[in-house]
Amino acid sequence: MSSDIDKLAEKTANLSIDPVYDTNWCDMPAEIKLECIGKMKFKERNPNNGGEFLKYIWKIGVFKTFLIGSCFPTAKETFLNYTGMISADNIHIGSCDNEMVVDVLKKLTDGVKSITMYCAEGFDYNFDEILEISQVQNSKNWFIEKYHQTDILAKFAQMWIDKNSKIGSTLSFSVKIDRAFDEFSENFADRIVTIREKKVRIRTNNSDRHILLDRGTNERLGRWLKLKFYRLSVISADMIESEF
Repeated sequence: MSSDIDKLAEKTANLSIDPVYDTNWCDMPAEIKLECIGKMKFKERNPNNGGEFLKYIWKIGVFKTFLIGSCFPTAKETFLNYTGMISADNIHIGSCDNEMVVDVLKKLTDGVKSITMYCAEGFDYNFDEILEISQVQNSKNWFIEKYHQTDILAKFAQMWIDKNSKIGSTLSFSVKIDRAFDEFSENFADRIVTIREKKVRIRTNNSDRHILLDRGTNERLGRWLKLKFYRLSVISADMIESEF
C-alpha cells in the first residue's frame, strides 16, 4: 500500500499543474482520480438489492399507514415473493389486481384498524375470497372507492352477521352505479326493521345489534365525480333513528 502511495506522490510531482487536490476530490487531476478509482474494489450493482431492502423494512417496520400499489412492473413480484408479515395500523391498497390484494391482506398482522382500497378500472375482485381472510373480518373500518360491483354491501353485511361483528364496524363505499340501495334492501327483505328513502336498517342474528345502510349525502362531490356514496355499519339495536 505504501508503495502505491509513493508512486502516486511521484506521479503527482511530475504533473504540470498545482496539486490542489488535498482537500477536494473535484480539484484533483483526472489522472490521479483514475489511479485512485483503479485501486477501489467496486462491485456491480445488484438490481435485486432494492427489493431485498424493501422486504427488510416490511419485516421490521411497524407502520402507522402502509401504502402499496402495483404501479411499477416489479412491485407485484417483489411483494408476492415476500414471505413475512406486515404490522400496520392502516393500510391503503391502490391499483392492484385480486391476486395482490389477497396476498397483501393475508400478510397483515392482527390489529389493523382500517383498510382502504382504491379500485382501478378493469380489475374484478373476489370478495368472497377476500372476506374469508381473518384480518379483514377483524378490521373495524373499510373504505372502498370507485368499485363497480354493488353486491359488496350485501357481502359485508352477511359476513358481519355470520361473524357477529362488533358494534362500530363500518364500510364506506363509493360506486358509479345507482342500484346498490335497492339491491341491498331486496337481499335482506326478511330482516328489514325500518326503511326510509336513504336508510335501511336490518336485524342480525344477535338481538343487541343491527346493521344500517346509509345512502351518502355528499351530493356536490357525487355530481362532480359521478359517484354514489354509501356507509354500512353495525349499530346497537337500542339506537334510535335520531342518533344516526
